[in-house]
Amino acid sequence: DTFEAIVTSGAKTAIDLAGRFPLPNLIEIIENMLEATSPPMRLSRRTIIAILKGTAKKQDMLANPHDFAAAVTRIAKDKLADQLVGGIRYEKDGSWYEQTQFLEEIESYADRVVDSTTHGLAGGTHLYDGVEVDSETIERPFAEALEKDARVKLYIKLPDWFTVDTPIGRYNPDWAVVLREEEGERLFLVRETKGTVELEKLRPDERRKIQCGRRHFRYALGVDFQVATDAQDLGVGSSAFTPVD
Repeated sequence: DTFEAIVTSGAKTAIDLAGRFPLPNLIEIIENMLEATSPPMRLSRRTIIAILKGTAKKQDMLANPHDFAAAVTRIAKDKLADQLVGGIRYEKDGSWYEQTQFLEEIESYADRVVDSTTHGLAGGTHLYDGVEVDSETIERPFAEALEKDARVKLYIKLPDWFTVDTPIGRYNPDWAVVLREEEGERLFLVRETKGTVELEKLRPDERRKIQCGRRHFRYALGVDFQVATDAQDLGVGSSAFTPVD
């Protein structure tokens, strides 16, 4: 029938039963759309055919094949990304960042910088005289709180080149913090600041990258990693931070 012709045709187009107009090859369209995603993804033709045969919206596929293919591609990409992230594992490989990668000066607008010379201990707790923030409601209060917290030995807004490879692109976490503990020891933390700690409210790729970040820092490097809404308490397991699944 017409549906089978669209699904299984190996030609560029298939003609519907009435011969009125050509129907595009959905398999080829979906393959091309998946290849065009970032990062590119692939499904076997057998899998794509099984998806199309199993759909309950066959009439939608006949009415607008291109829109239907785009919808299938979005869903397939989403499911593939979840599978890739769910199976990701990181291991130490002995590589590190060179200290020389930190620039001597960073240019920024004054109204986007939190001063790190007034409140900070020993003339500042940041590597620079100030820290550039991307948001007024989340990052600025977070940085200002770090400046005034006596436990903070050092903190930095991680630069754009400090990234973690993930199956869906590079992830750049927000903050690295070194705390003084009561016993005099130092505790290294990595924090991601968001307006919510409920990951399901974040964009899917944003959530997935955070999940990869947790596996990278916690499980491979043994570094405490959390999502934070503020800096009320930098202690491990505080109410201001929430674990990332």
